[in-house]
Amino acid sequence: PKATICFWAYVVAMTMTTGSVAGALPSYQSLFVLAGAFLLEILAKYGIKFNSQYLQSVVLDDVGPMPIMSLTLLTPGLHPVIRTLALAPLFLTALLTFSQICKAHAQVPERVRTFFSPLAETHARCKVMQVRSDLEVVLGFIIVGGVFAGRAAPISPLLFWNFMMMRYIMNPWTQATFKKIDDTLNPVFGRIP
Repeated sequence: PKATICFWAYVVAMTMTTGSVAGALPSYQSLFVLAGAFLLEILAKYGIKFNSQYLQSVVLDDVGPMPIMSLTLLTPGLHPVIRTLALAPLFLTALLTFSQICKAHAQVPERVRTFFSPLAETHARCKVMQVRSDLEVVLGFIIVGGVFAGRAAPISPLLFWNFMMMRYIMNPWTQATFKKIDDTLNPVFGRIP
């Protein structure tokens, strides 16, 4: 029953996200629903406990930090276009988790399992996680640009980049993204005395 609840929570969240990208729903609603789906999965996997081992397990889980990211993107003053762009990394996380549920859950219809199961394979997951990390970093720069363009409150990039510092510490794909940026900029800025 836990897998079924998470399955339907992700179906609703990804459908709403698709509706937000299409312009039918406000993106903040999709952010709330995605955060709820992520929290539901965390509760289904780990329950609620108050000890350091529990917190470490939750934060190191792929889905664990995503409710925090969702909340950082709900700051007042963030332009709806930026908020819609912010749905991409969250949607990819939901898609990866949904594909794992489809692969492991016996009650999922065979067509759905066949369609989504390839994303649950390790190689595909790693590629999608790298794309997600790239999108998160690009989103951070877009939010900073939004502050200078008057489309985001100054608190938005502060909260988001604090989240990204946590992400950098725990996520090798985020580290790889920053290494790519460093390798690109180093030849240009490395010549400056």
